[in-house]
Amino acid sequence: MVTSADDTHDTVGLRFQEHTRRPSAVTGAVTIDRTTGAFTVRAQTPSQRWYTALNTLGRLHTTLHDAPAPDPEAVRWEWQPLACTHPGALTGTLSLAPHLTVSTFIDRAPTPASDRSYAAAWLTITPAAREHCLAAWALGAAFLGTFITQDPAYRPTAPGGHLLHHNPTDDFMPVDPLDDDDEPPVGMCICGSLPGREECSRCALAPQERDAD
Repeated sequence: MVTSADDTHDTVGLRFQEHTRRPSAVTGAVTIDRTTGAFTVRAQTPSQRWYTALNTLGRLHTTLHDAPAPDPEAVRWEWQPLACTHPGALTGTLSLAPHLTVSTFIDRAPTPASDRSYAAAWLTITPAAREHCLAAWALGAAFLGTFITQDPAYRPTAPGGHLLHHNPTDDFMPVDPLDDDDEPPVGMCICGSLPGREECSRCALAPQERDAD
C-alpha cells in the first residue's frame, strides 16, 4: 500500500493506493476534520471488501464470504436506496451510541466496466462533541485496518503495541484530544493532528514534542 499526505485547511489525512496491477486495485483517502473530529474514509474498492470492513462495526443483513459469525447482539446497519439521484447506490446508518454518528455511502456503479462488483464508497464517524473524538477514531482505525488488511479479525494497536479499543456504548468522557493545553495522546502532535510521518506538516514538530516554555 502506497500512501501520501492529504492535508487541507479543514482536514488532516493521507491518500492510499494498493500496489498491484489488478484492475480492481483499491485507492482512497482517510481524513480527520480539524474542527469536528469526524473520521472519514473514501475509497474506490470491490464492494465485498467494503462490506467486510463495515461488518466490524455493525451486523449486516447479508452473509459475507470469510466473515466471522455475526454477533446476534450487534447493532444492525440500516440501509436506504438512492434510486432517484444515484441508481444502484445505498446509504447506511449505524446507531451505536448517542455520542457517535456513523454513516456510509456505496455507489455500486460498475467502475471499471470489467468489474461490476467495484464501488465508490465512503464512511464517516462523527463524534457529537470533541470529547468523544477518541471513541470515533478508535472505531475508524478498526474499520480502516480491516479494510486495508482484508482481515475481519484485525484489531488496531497504539504505537506502544497496546490494543486500541473502545466500546462505543460506554459513557466515554476523556479529556479533549484536540485541546492544546492538555498532553496529547500517544502518536498525536500538540496541534491536534495525527501525522503519519516523522514530522507534523502543520507545526513542523515531531509528535509529542513541546517547546521548552
